[in-house]
Amino acid sequence: MIKSFSLCAVLLVASTDVLALTPVELKQVNNVIQIFKKNNRTQIIAQIDYPLERPEPISTIKNSAEMSTRFEQVFDQALIDKIANSKSAQWSNAGWRGIMLDDGTVWLNGGKFFALNYSTELEKKLLKQLIQQQKSELYFSLKQFKSPEIRFKTDDYLVRIDEMPNGQFRCASWEADKKMRSKPELILKKGKIEFSGSVETIHIFSNLAHTFIQSIESLWVPMKHLK
Repeated sequence: MIKSFSLCAVLLVASTDVLALTPVELKQVNNVIQIFKKNNRTQIIAQIDYPLERPEPISTIKNSAEMSTRFEQVFDQALIDKIANSKSAQWSNAGWRGIMLDDGTVWLNGGKFFALNYSTELEKKLLKQLIQQQKSELYFSLKQFKSPEIRFKTDDYLVRIDEMPNGQFRCASWEADKKMRSKPELILKKGKIEFSGSVETIHIFSNLAHTFIQSIESLWVPMKHLK
């Protein structure tokens, strides 16, 4: 099974976890700022630790060649200017999570970007189109949701988890050989998300006596990886 890095978990940084940059980290940050001041696309692309995850269900950017074709989708002038005009004081060390700009707009590790919690207008438009496409391929009672969270497949079941407009989560499951446009065997609602002390993410669903718990450390596979 493929393990997924959870951007959501990276965002949860307590103030007590934020530290000042070391001299090495400060040098890395200043190098990144200078690259963005030059607005040098080639250098920016080389400054990314691939693969770079994008919001579900947009596909992961696997390498620099793919980033070259999708650059405007990820980096608009507003983001480029934000990084280029940032001051070193806006960057902080969040421990094992990496180095973040402001409250986590971008994240660095070893001087390279590994997460961007920012969406351009182009990416927002693409995201809307892909979500609409997914809704058209789902069983009628599952078409309403805010965003696709994750799905995974075991030997026996295909499971999908979506975030709902009220901030709760819904889980639907089918037999492994079924299509998602067919009626699910099970639908669990009012799920919640929890975070452990690492990037591990846990969703919990309770339905009377039935409780469903799944962790990305065991079975979860991001939607874009599951065909």
